[in-house]
Amino acid sequence: MFEDFQSKQEEKLEALKSTMDAIKKQNEEIKTSMIFLSDKYDEILSSMDKLQHENTSNRDRIKILEAQSDQFDLESRAGSVELRNIPEIESETKQSLINLTKNIGAIINTPIHDSDIRDVYRIKIKDK
Repeated sequence: MFEDFQSKQEEKLEALKSTMDAIKKQNEEIKTSMIFLSDKYDEILSSMDKLQHENTSNRDRIKILEAQSDQFDLESRAGSVELRNIPEIESETKQSLINLTKNIGAIINTPIHDSDIRDVYRIKIKDK
């Protein structure tokens, strides 16, 4: 009877041992997976930090370029005069625009010479 009891106990102990071994194996696999995921998470964080830094640098560069573009626009218009609401002549040429500009100058008592005009053109408008 004692031997029977002992053999049942040993069977239970073996079953418990094999279950414990399976749990240990599972735990090791989980540990390995967690280490792998942790490493990948660290890589993603590093990559994200790098991208955020790059994004900030790009935004700063864009601001600088926009400021330069605005400055170029201002400088290009510094010597410009814009005339509005002057009807378009049917066969308008560059010379006719120069003559028109000189005539306007004469009307406002500000003589304009050909050497004062670097370029003259009519801006295209959407709605006439």
